[in-house]
Amino acid sequence: MFSSLQVSLLSPRFLMTPSYPKYYQPGAECSWSVLVPPHQRVIVRVLDLQLRSRVSNSRDLRTRDDTCQDQLSVGDTGPLCGELQTDITVVSDNNRIRISYRSGQSRHFRYLDHTIASLLLDRDPSYIIPSRGFLVQLLPGGCTPESPLSSSDLAYLKAYNQSHAAYTCKVGGETQ
Repeated sequence: MFSSLQVSLLSPRFLMTPSYPKYYQPGAECSWSVLVPPHQRVIVRVLDLQLRSRVSNSRDLRTRDDTCQDQLSVGDTGPLCGELQTDITVVSDNNRIRISYRSGQSRHFRYLDHTIASLLLDRDPSYIIPSRGFLVQLLPGGCTPESPLSSSDLAYLKAYNQSHAAYTCKVGGETQ
């Protein structure tokens, strides 16, 4: 199952796996493109995470390869999996950030053809992974510029941004 969603963020929101914190299901692939107004940044706080990781069979701990079987990615950070010990905060470089989540197939189905495994998972949605999944808080960061005085008897607002406003003088009721 794949879904992609664009989220306009004007106030704090939460993203989480369905049925969080009880369990999550395998075979999901989701992505969110989170947008805030141009002068702001997106603040993403990963508050809780418990996703399956895969450990290789290597007996030498120095060459052990820990990889994610299920993963959450926030912006350019690498994939996150396992169990989170403390929350992680990521701030976007601009007014958008991409968050993606993928839960692979269960070990029970890993040796089957992908199509057959997908059909079995679709038919048996009761199969669950006994881990919490994830909880993410989304926050808009930065100030919303206040609209300056738009007009008066003496001046007319021409343009403004976060730090400056440009006015044009009115002479005899007409803009100069």
